[in-house]
Amino acid sequence: MEKSINRVQFHGAINEFNLQVEEKEVELKRDNNAKKIKCKTINKVRFTNPSITLDINKYDEEGNTIKTDTVGVNYFPVYEKMLDENGNLKDNPQFKALETIMGYEKGTRIRVDGTFVDNSYAKDGVYKENAPFVTVNAFVGSSSKVSEKDSSDGQISGIIRNIRREIDSNENETGRLKVEFYMFDRDMKAFPIELTVESDIADAFEENYEAGDNAIFNVEVVSKQVGTAKKKGGGSFARRESNMIAGFSVMEISVFSDEAQPEEENELFISVNDISTALKEREIMKEAKIKESKEKENNNNKSSSKSGGLGNRKPKIDTSDSPF
Repeated sequence: MEKSINRVQFHGAINEFNLQVEEKEVELKRDNNAKKIKCKTINKVRFTNPSITLDINKYDEEGNTIKTDTVGVNYFPVYEKMLDENGNLKDNPQFKALETIMGYEKGTRIRVDGTFVDNSYAKDGVYKENAPFVTVNAFVGSSSKVSEKDSSDGQISGIIRNIRREIDSNENETGRLKVEFYMFDRDMKAFPIELTVESDIADAFEENYEAGDNAIFNVEVVSKQVGTAKKKGGGSFARRESNMIAGFSVMEISVFSDEAQPEEENELFISVNDISTALKEREIMKEAKIKESKEKENNNNKSSSKSGGLGNRKPKIDTSDSPF
């Protein structure tokens, strides 16, 4: 078995940068070589925000623009230098490429290649799986070889753990499917992503796939507005209704087609035993992260338990069917 197919490519217009260049001391590693140096580094300004957001037009079957999605991509910190195979310093071409992109004006169309990565974490002793909000990490960006039309397509392989019908806030079926899908990263660690199957292909999907099946899917990254219903205004006059939507947007990974399913002799094939073992290892990892977050929380509580010097009054605050 080898790591899953995992690639996504965006063609769209720059919306916003959340990147800065700063001089930092870093440790470069390659194979058995390591070296500490001080060099320029590109990393985020605000950690919780994407590194770059892109505006990507979506089209109908006739090619007309029907909406524009804003999607975010992340870069790991990019160093000005890297090590070659002998452990010697050399210029990092990815740094130069990203530094060039950072000089582009808003609206410049670029191409970004990346992968889906696990975004789960532990906080306050609770594990946040975050399967629906898998992050797209970029590794290449360029203003060359940009398609004439915007797109946000990808291809992934893995194994289906669960298929369920989507239920809305009113307990009604939407006609769409939600698929719990597991992939393997380059370290052969399993991680989940949530896929959406639109209603027009939901029946065909259920006829061809079930829990435990291997699959290769072609997917599209889309931004879906999760808003509250607009209330009719109670004012005394109006020239038009407000178009502003309350709520927020979330990223969805929507399946639009598939490829031939990997057979047992295929290196991409994941057996039930493979995924069962990987899920047990994931549970061990999750427990370790939960323990670490609890210890961190306890240490924070101890360090903040010293009495302040501004008074003794206490605040009045209420603190009260899977096959594997």
